[in-house]
Amino acid sequence: MAGFTLVHAAGCGTVTSSSGVLPVGGSDAGVGGGGFVELSGDGSACQAGAVENYTPGIYQSATGAWQGVCVGDGQDLIGQYYDACFGDSATSAACGAFKTMSAASAACSACILTPVTAARLGPIIDYGGFVGKNTAGCIELADPGGLPCATAVQALTGCELQACQANCPVTSSASLDAYYDCARYADGTGCASYSAMAACGQMLDGGPASICASAAFKDFYDAVVPLFCGQRATLTIDGATVYPPFTDAAPDGGPASAFEDGAALFASDAAAGDASGVDGGAGPD
Repeated sequence: MAGFTLVHAAGCGTVTSSSGVLPVGGSDAGVGGGGFVELSGDGSACQAGAVENYTPGIYQSATGAWQGVCVGDGQDLIGQYYDACFGDSATSAACGAFKTMSAASAACSACILTPVTAARLGPIIDYGGFVGKNTAGCIELADPGGLPCATAVQALTGCELQACQANCPVTSSASLDAYYDCARYADGTGCASYSAMAACGQMLDGGPASICASAAFKDFYDAVVPLFCGQRATLTIDGATVYPPFTDAAPDGGPASAFEDGAALFASDAAAGDASGVDGGAGPD
């Protein structure tokens, strides 16, 4: 799937209506790919919707690298947010309390989690009912030449949402599994062409964007949220200043500044690509 690691977001209070307009094309209802997907866990079934008329929307850029908004108060705000909103002991009350704890915690929360309808996306995306990894945004920030791959990954995510979000709403762990199954099915049927172009996301090993391929939600969170919301660290190696974990990080504002208006339009016949499926959310790793 397209970098998706689905996570049920009840703990952080992001279980919202799925009726919001998504920045993806296509609107036909019906059966896409000609099959059904069995819901995991409860024996019911959800149906993949048609994606024949799906057209990816304008690419939504990442919010930026090294924003420095999760380093206030001398606390590990990134770790605290995860524990309060996504961890094993997360609750809506704990997540809400973290967000209102201080100006720093509020800014950190806003940096980490952004709604899918936002013009620019943070490291974790709220899809309404579940949250997911912004693999596309990570690739954009970590690899100055990675925009084509990032665009392909985001396009695949949109196709999966088009196929599955309306017919497989996420309200529980079982329905989250069902959505994942639906997206995986769509990757091999109606979304297959986008899945093929997104395959670049599976070939990131060894490069600066390799952290973007972290399969487990927690591993992705720990590696990528600091890139978006933490403070850029410097390290001198052999007389040269580098910015771990990336050797060629952009100046303040991040690589996203190269895509000032985020208006790179994905062409369905363009060569690009990052991997299959829903760019997952916060659920069981």
